[in-house]
Amino acid sequence: MSAIFFVISFFVLYFSILFYKKEEKKLNFFTCCAMIFIFVLFVHAFVAGIINLVKIHINTWSIGVADLVLGVGIWMKIIKDKTRQTFYVEPIDLISTLIFLSVTIFVGIQQFGKSLNIAYESVDGGTHFRMALEVLKNQNVSSMYFAPLNNALFLEIFKPFCKITQLYHFYILADLFMFFLGGYAFWCVIRQKATTKGKQILAIIITLIYMLGYPRNSLLYGFNYFGISIIIILFLVWAFQLYVDEEVSEIVFILCMNLGCLSLGLCYSLFVPVVYVSLALTLFRYLWHLNGNIFKIEWIKKAIILNFKVFLIPTIIVLYYSFFGFFGNTNPSLGVSSGISMEGGIYRDLFSNFVFWLPFAVYAALMIFFEKKDDLAIMYAIFLGIFMLYLAIKVMKGETSTYYYYKNNFFLSAVIFYLAYYALIMLMDLKWQIVFSYFLIYFLLMISTVFHVEARMQQKSFLLVPIVKSNYYFDIYETDHLLLSQVNQFNDEKIEISEYCYTNYPQQNNPSIIFFGNSVDYNIFRGITIRLEGDATGFVNCTTSEKSDVTVYDIFEQGYQRLCEEKNKTVEQPLVFMSSDEKLKTDIKNQYKDKINIVFENTEGFVAVLK
Repeated sequence: MSAIFFVISFFVLYFSILFYKKEEKKLNFFTCCAMIFIFVLFVHAFVAGIINLVKIHINTWSIGVADLVLGVGIWMKIIKDKTRQTFYVEPIDLISTLIFLSVTIFVGIQQFGKSLNIAYESVDGGTHFRMALEVLKNQNVSSMYFAPLNNALFLEIFKPFCKITQLYHFYILADLFMFFLGGYAFWCVIRQKATTKGKQILAIIITLIYMLGYPRNSLLYGFNYFGISIIIILFLVWAFQLYVDEEVSEIVFILCMNLGCLSLGLCYSLFVPVVYVSLALTLFRYLWHLNGNIFKIEWIKKAIILNFKVFLIPTIIVLYYSFFGFFGNTNPSLGVSSGISMEGGIYRDLFSNFVFWLPFAVYAALMIFFEKKDDLAIMYAIFLGIFMLYLAIKVMKGETSTYYYYKNNFFLSAVIFYLAYYALIMLMDLKWQIVFSYFLIYFLLMISTVFHVEARMQQKSFLLVPIVKSNYYFDIYETDHLLLSQVNQFNDEKIEISEYCYTNYPQQNNPSIIFFGNSVDYNIFRGITIRLEGDATGFVNCTTSEKSDVTVYDIFEQGYQRLCEEKNKTVEQPLVFMSSDEKLKTDIKNQYKDKINIVFENTEGFVAVLK
């Protein structure tokens, strides 16, 4: 019942915002549909942050009530004013939507298969799935909660229609939809400048090249929250451009900036300094250009007031939840000083993927800056560059991890491709043959990389091709392709083991489950077996990714000893072995045959209890 109520309330709010009159001009229907969906997610984050302070449970009922009240209020305003927003539709928008949707489906099947089984390269996929389930279980939020909150609401819609252990299918659907929305948000931003058919076709090509690079890599690693933060950053560029083009009123603009900045801080705080400073200075620059006199006090006052309206609420709520909730944590293991120095799994490449596009990006940045055009992306480029230079110095001093440095490349990718498109359409107006020639060479090199032309030539004559180099500039695409062949698959057999544990060890007072396997499987296992009612099951992680001088047999022995220490006379305590290594499994079973009973087994492992 709550799921149906939430869906109805969601669409009441969604369509009320869609048809609320924002400007006399007609707006692009497809673009508005996508961006207003993102805006509704912003509303959810704001509402959750407020009601969480007064200890109201956060679920589809409470958020649904907020959606319904806001939606009905806006509809009453529309009916009272007897006005509604009008739109225009162009064939290219439908075509582009179908193209990006098709790419998303293809990418989803490639990574997760038709059965939508979990397949992520890092522990993040399982971790963020579990974080969404914890919001669903605890019905409250803390720290950077934007992604877990909206994922939890989506999962709660389908909770009545499937087993708890099957909710991961819907998490994957949500992840894929965010991948689609990430590409589509980029399209929406550059679509504003695609005024001719040639520029529209170029916009689709650039979006696909962008989408299949860093966003695709983010999906492979399971950086759900991370991909969403880039969507928010792109939304701010889109909304600012609408304001500059006088397609939305100042009130609508302030609301978009307000909730967008808030959502970014609640989604991923690493980007907050760059985005907040960039937006604040862009607003000052815009009002200066409107005024024409840098020394006039009136525009400075207006700029200060506008920035105050945009940043006051986001700053207060973000400081409360993200800074004091996470970065201000007194636990040494969770504090910012230790956290930002920790390494992690991420794609690392300094600049090779940007070589083709940097000349255009720099050209566009110079044109925007010196021609006094108002564009938020140019400030992103400047301050992100400064921030990354600062982090690079910290990395070389050993004070910051490369993990946090390279996270900025995902943000940088969106900025560079946006600026590159900006430059390319300017060149198209001057001489379209230049753009055509450039892309001809680009695609020839891409074909050479895809079909390994240089490598084949090297096999014929090493002296002809001593080193294969054509793939250097497409490294992220090659890496993504390679990761697909080795990504950790949490297949049906692993699901069976997880479901067995969930079904057979439901006692609230059950001792911890001892888990032996890799860290990626461990995080997914914890997510699938989480208890949405009652006390949480404890876990002891004995992952195989330990120091090289410790063998996997030593690690299993540690797990066995822990099992003996925590032995409970009233309930059986399980030890989960998860590995497809048949030799390892056979050795373990033979070594411990007099100590443990195998109660469940398949090709991916077993569940055992003490004899």
